[in-house]
Amino acid sequence: KGEYRPDLASKERRMSTQFVFGLGTNTSNTITAMILEVPEVELRLLENANRIFSKIIIPEMTRDAMVRIGTDGEQLGYVKELLAVGFMHTENRSAESFTHWHLEVMNTALGEDDKLYALRNDLICQNKDKYNALFQTEMKQFLENDFGLSFKPIYLDEDLNNEFLLDHERNIASYDVDDKFVPQSLREELGARKKEMDALMKKLGVQGFIAEEIARRETRQEKTEMSPRELKAQWRETYKKHGFSSQGFAQHQNFNQVKDPEAVLPSPRVLISNYLRKSKKIEFTEDQFKSHILKQLLNTCSRDTAERYAEEIFSSQCLQMIDKEQGEYFKVWPRCQVYDSISIGYDQVQHRVIACAKR
Repeated sequence: KGEYRPDLASKERRMSTQFVFGLGTNTSNTITAMILEVPEVELRLLENANRIFSKIIIPEMTRDAMVRIGTDGEQLGYVKELLAVGFMHTENRSAESFTHWHLEVMNTALGEDDKLYALRNDLICQNKDKYNALFQTEMKQFLENDFGLSFKPIYLDEDLNNEFLLDHERNIASYDVDDKFVPQSLREELGARKKEMDALMKKLGVQGFIAEEIARRETRQEKTEMSPRELKAQWRETYKKHGFSSQGFAQHQNFNQVKDPEAVLPSPRVLISNYLRKSKKIEFTEDQFKSHILKQLLNTCSRDTAERYAEEIFSSQCLQMIDKEQGEYFKVWPRCQVYDSISIGYDQVQHRVIACAKR
């Protein structure tokens, strides 16, 4: 009868794919403190997030997207426009403040012939780290310029606990507002869940990103039924108890942050080694690798410098892997070296053709 029952739909027939963007706990609470005192701050953040989505993220996703056309969707076509909606949340499943942004991408898209088709989002999902890096780049710069916040890197737990690595050799997973903005007593109270997750991973004898995600699910609380007004009242009381307010951290704000144009960037060897250690594989897409470098350099240089450095490393150090049949076509290219197999560390890649990534 035309009634849509999402509760009966399988994951393969879901209406949309959801992407979640955010920074760290300190950032979330600093933003919340400002919103509680000046509600207009929330609108400014939402407007900036929508700018990032519409001008940067969605165009990148459109480039990565395909639509299924023809009988049974066996043929693929390019996407003219995606259907997506973004929104902001200031809470998580529990009663704690957790500022983050959602981008809901519909699984229907506009083809080049202005008709609607089913979206093929394989590459979009594969390149989620690229969108995350771009969002963090833009949102971090906005918070620095408009609110004077400064940031520290958040290292991957696996690297943070590795005593043989120096800081510049550790993988940066995200960024968070400097600890000086948030009272230590508040940070300790709000860090209880992280300690619970760490305890579970220690008990199970596991570590790393996947283990952390499992621990996050195993220890998460039931979703709170408190209204936004009740949550804000609770956060206001918590912040007051710890003496946390925008007036309190005003002394730390810096509205004239400038990246050092002469800053020494990590060597290609370090950045490549970091990525391989994090991903645990030697095959990756160009966007995955470049977004990794962009995120590592957010506190060091401008986005433009980071992107140019990523392109330089990718072009000079990486190899492109293609099907063997396609390799016969590229063998005649004068600037292209083709191999039937290649040794990379302890891995022998066979039955493929490796072509130089230089264009």
